[in-house]
Amino acid sequence: MRRYLMFLGLVIILSGCAKEHFEGTEQRRSYRIHLPSGYADNGEELPVLIVLHGNPSNGWQMMLWTGMNKTADEYGFVVVYPDATNKKWPIIPENNVTEISDMKRLVDEITRRYRVDSDRFFLAGISGGGIFSFQVMKELPGLFAGFAVVSGNLPRSYDNEDFQSAPFLYIHGTADYLYPGRVELLSADDTLMKWLSVNNCDPTPMITELPDTNERDESTVSRLTYNGDPGNGVIFYRVNGGGHQWPGAVFNANTFHGNPLGPLNKDLSANEAIWRFMERNFPATANN
Repeated sequence: MRRYLMFLGLVIILSGCAKEHFEGTEQRRSYRIHLPSGYADNGEELPVLIVLHGNPSNGWQMMLWTGMNKTADEYGFVVVYPDATNKKWPIIPENNVTEISDMKRLVDEITRRYRVDSDRFFLAGISGGGIFSFQVMKELPGLFAGFAVVSGNLPRSYDNEDFQSAPFLYIHGTADYLYPGRVELLSADDTLMKWLSVNNCDPTPMITELPDTNERDESTVSRLTYNGDPGNGVIFYRVNGGGHQWPGAVFNANTFHGNPLGPLNKDLSANEAIWRFMERNFPATANN
C-alpha cells in the first residue's frame, strides 16, 4: 500500500498540481490547484470546481482519492482542493464564520491569479465537506453557479431557513451511516426534500436505473431527476446499498478505515456526474 500511495503521489506531482497559499481571515490558508493540460496554450477563461475533503482530511488526500485531476484534464476545467482548518470543516453553522469568510477569499484569490470564468465556479464536497457546502450556499448566495454534495446532509438548524435557489446534485448511499441523519443533521431524504422546496421542483422525479456494471460492489444506482425553476433542477443519485464513499473513487476508503464506511459503488463515476452537472448548468452569460 505504501508503494501504491507513493506512486499516486508521483502521478499528482507530475500532473501539474501545486500547493498554494492565501491570506485568510485569521491565518494563512493553503490549497492545491490543478490546471488542466493545455492551460498555458489556451486563452479561454475556464470553469472552476472547488472540491472539499471530508473530516478529518486534507486537499492532498482528496486529490488522491477522487482522481478529479484526470477528469479536469479530459474536459478542461480548473480544480481546487482547499485545506480546512485543523483538517475539519465546521458541522455546526454557528462555528463557520471564519471558514465562510475564507471561502470567499479563496474564490477571489483564484479569480485574481488564474485565467478562469468567475461565472462558472462550482462547489463539491463529501461528508464534512458536503455538510459545509450547504453552509456556503446559504451564507454566500450567488457565489457558485451550482453545487454537488456526496454523502453529506443539511444541518438541522438550516431546515427552516431560506436559501437562494441553485442547481443541486446529490449523491448518497442508502447504507451510509449518515443517510438516516443525526441529532444535528437532517436525514438524506429530508435534505433532498428541503432542496426540492428551495428550487420549487416537481416532487415526482424521472427515475433511471443505471446499469449494474459491477455486480461485486454490493450496490446499484438510481438517478432521480427533478425539474424545478428554470436552470435550478435537482439530480439525486441514490446509491442503493452504497456506503460513505465517493462512487468510482481511485481506491476504496475502507482500506484506511477497516471497513466501517460500507461498499464503494463502481457503477457510477461521481467525477463524471459532477462534470456533466457543471456543463449542463453553465450560466447563459458565461464566457464559453
